[in-house]
Amino acid sequence: MIAVAMLIANAANYGFQILTSRFLSVSEYGLLGSFMSAIAVITVSASALQTTAARAVSQGLNEPGIGLRHDRLIRSALLTGLGVGGFILLGSPLEMRFFDVGLLPIVALATFVLPAVVDSIAGGRLQGSRRFGALGVYSAGQAVAKLGVATLALLAGMSVGGVLMATAVGAAVVATLGLLASRDLGVLRIHALGRDGRLGFGAFTLLWIALSADVVLARAYFEPSLAGIYVAAAVLGKAVLWLPMIVNQVLFPRLANSDPDAPHDTSADTTLRNALGAVVGVAAVGVVGLAVVGGVAFDLLYGDRYGAAASSAWRIGLAMVPMAVANLLLYDFLARSDSRFIRWLAAIVVAECVALQLVPKTPTAYATVLGLTGCAIATALLLLRFRSTARRAESHVDDSQVVVP
Repeated sequence: MIAVAMLIANAANYGFQILTSRFLSVSEYGLLGSFMSAIAVITVSASALQTTAARAVSQGLNEPGIGLRHDRLIRSALLTGLGVGGFILLGSPLEMRFFDVGLLPIVALATFVLPAVVDSIAGGRLQGSRRFGALGVYSAGQAVAKLGVATLALLAGMSVGGVLMATAVGAAVVATLGLLASRDLGVLRIHALGRDGRLGFGAFTLLWIALSADVVLARAYFEPSLAGIYVAAAVLGKAVLWLPMIVNQVLFPRLANSDPDAPHDTSADTTLRNALGAVVGVAAVGVVGLAVVGGVAFDLLYGDRYGAAASSAWRIGLAMVPMAVANLLLYDFLARSDSRFIRWLAAIVVAECVALQLVPKTPTAYATVLGLTGCAIATALLLLRFRSTARRAESHVDDSQVVVP
């Protein structure tokens, strides 16, 4: 059930991209893509609330029989979202100059923060209670709603700002319905800015800056039509990352309930190794698909205006293979509430942003930086995970040698 629902969600998300590319000019589509990348950073940063809620519910910390208006996680998340949205609006003069746009797209970006936090909490409650079918239907509902409201906005003749605002409103409606669908779980007495929330926020924000910085900076540094072509290449190329995302959704509640002090050969370690193999396999198939039929796919989906994007799409897809590994490992660290990776992730992301400004302003150079960034993040997380596993194994051996008199 969840696999079918996620397939529908992905189809609707890519339908949104294809629809907007057909209605908008290449330069306008590049502008929309840069804003959607900024929204993706907001959405994925807010997904720290999803892992926080999922971890709490999977551990039985929810209190059934109490109305959602008493939920501390929801209240604190909404207040935090208002603060983030206000911060975005305060920076609107600089943002308008950077993106070369009017005020409406900036307002839409700020508005999107509140639906994002509610959406993440709703998804986390369903995920933590292992209602994966309902979670899949909910995710599909969000994607279909985005496609529907975007279609109406474009048919009404709205520009990029109008499409973004309509998308924010649609997301708010579906997120509220998703939250109500899990009201039988009761409330969570945890704060959005508690330790788990802060750790997840830092982790997801950094990872998705790493994933989105190329599109945002392409809008700033590439010639407008080339930026639009790069956005189209990134949309299909980064599908390689989304294909194995279902593994993360199913795996996280199990990892959250595992014993972090258990010896090396635990079922959680075995499950993680199997999941890593599945993620690499699915991502590799996606890259091969882009390399073989990418040109045909762009002609059919985007039209001949975007034909040049095909050669960049498979390179971006290749860069997503280590990013997919890093994404899965990130969920493992968050499930164990292990924060050691943060400083390494932050350093790598800073290096990526610097590199994107120094390398030639070409799609190939940007895809190369993206791939090297993914390899660096995946390697750092694997080394930290290996060190953690080795220490647990050594500790178990030492404990087993203790002789009780």
